[in-house]
Amino acid sequence: KRAKLALCCYKRVDRLGEKAMGISEFAVKRPITILMVFLGLIIIGVISLTRLSVELMPNASYGIVTIKINVRGGMPPEDIESLVTRPVEEAASPVKYLKNIISTSKKESSTVMLTFEPGTNMKFAALEVREKIGQIRNKLPEEIEKPVIERYDEADFPITILALTGAGYTPEMLRKIAEERMKEQLSRINGVANVEVRGGRERKILVEIDQARLQAYNLPIKKVIGILNLSNLNLLTGSIDKRKYRYLVRTMGEFRNVEEIKKLAIMVTPMGSIIRLEDIADVKDSYLEPEAYARLNTRPVTALYIHKESTANTVRVSETIKKELKNIKLTLPGEVNIVTVSDQAVFIKQSIKTVWGSLLLGAFLSGAILFLFLKDVRHIFIIVAVIPISVMVAFSLMYFQKITLNVMTLSGLALGIGMLVDNSIVVLENIFKHK
Repeated sequence: KRAKLALCCYKRVDRLGEKAMGISEFAVKRPITILMVFLGLIIIGVISLTRLSVELMPNASYGIVTIKINVRGGMPPEDIESLVTRPVEEAASPVKYLKNIISTSKKESSTVMLTFEPGTNMKFAALEVREKIGQIRNKLPEEIEKPVIERYDEADFPITILALTGAGYTPEMLRKIAEERMKEQLSRINGVANVEVRGGRERKILVEIDQARLQAYNLPIKKVIGILNLSNLNLLTGSIDKRKYRYLVRTMGEFRNVEEIKKLAIMVTPMGSIIRLEDIADVKDSYLEPEAYARLNTRPVTALYIHKESTANTVRVSETIKKELKNIKLTLPGEVNIVTVSDQAVFIKQSIKTVWGSLLLGAFLSGAILFLFLKDVRHIFIIVAVIPISVMVAFSLMYFQKITLNVMTLSGLALGIGMLVDNSIVVLENIFKHK
């Protein structure tokens, strides 16, 4: 029985050896075919390398969706918790793969943070959360602003931070320039997801109602707010079909200046006189209280935080932003300067360059040590040639799997090349033994 078992094992090993010899024999007898195959792999790898996204670190999804709701005018935290936070929690609780709910209620805002199970598709989770919140939107108080639903990723950090400075310009003036002349143009860049403007007070029309005058006319404040909302609308009222064209008709009802707001009719007294908004309130073109400050070298400035899309190439987006800034600079006043405070692309390039240098240095040292021991250029060339071919194949797989070129992946390639050299030496030694 032992002899039969040994014979079977020998036959299986012999068959495996025949297959291996068949592959080796095919490679030796068909050098042009093998050369074309590897040239094709190298070409695909080079094309993939030019299209790989370059990042500092891999884009990691933290599995968190945040729902933030601001309340105009503010409310006691207890009211915000009962009227806003709890309905949002109840609406979001049936969402699939939800792990934890953490909420914070403040006098001016409600924040609900949803944590999901690892491996959850966050795009679909955010869509489901948005759908659930939309179903209860009409049940929330009228004082709330539109809920902001955000999905937190590593890519949400700004890739570029700009500061707008100018001699003789206040932060409010700089903010107006940034919002009117810069934000829209930068947002149109391919790969840019969002542009935030910070610093300087935001311009708002303030309506300060006099409580004594309001009581004198026996007017509820909700009625005044309702009339203001209904009088500041642009509505689609219908369409006109004329031959092969259809013209949309809109009712233009938005306020154009402060004087129109002041002259808004609120009510008519029994005597027939019209009570206007200016009779019960002071209407001013002013600014809101600042919620954030931006300073550069202790001087107040206006800052622009530019965020990219999660799948966009940071380096390419940064280069496109620099080109667009040159065009924007031509349209700005001469005293206004654009200062680049932070640019992730610079740090990414330096880090990737360092890793590339280490990788190439390791390949060179491996070849030098092999030459020191083998003293045969042909065999060293065989081992060294395996490195770029394998790296190009890896680049192809990274591109099709949508893996970015970052410090982690390049470090993995460096380790893989070390293992590759070790295996090549073992194979080469085996060849020498058989010869």
